[in-house]
Amino acid sequence: MKHSALLVGGILAISCGGTNYYVIKNPATGQTYYTTEYKTLDNGAIQLTDAKTQSQVTLPTSSIQKVEKSEYEAKLYAPAPAPAPATGGGPPAEPAATPAATPTTQTGTPVTK
Repeated sequence: MKHSALLVGGILAISCGGTNYYVIKNPATGQTYYTTEYKTLDNGAIQLTDAKTQSQVTLPTSSIQKVEKSEYEAKLYAPAPAPAPATGGGPPAEPAATPAATPTTQTGTPVTK
């Protein structure tokens, strides 16, 4: 009886071994993907399902970082960064229109028609 209890405990420990968390970057585009599993294909490419988009992705080159669950979740659920403000590239902004001056006489009295 003791022997079977140890066997069951060992199987539970192995099956509950834990999940691995990965942050995978595509160096060509800078895009970041989040996954708990990936596989390496025969040609060396990496195939994964991105946790943010649920899209299956194949990357010919990649940078794989194993991270702790807390870091993975913080990055996965972080809001997207705001887009950078546009600089240059377009025509210069037009200056604000100034109101037309009211014609006056040499003494400063407004001219009436």
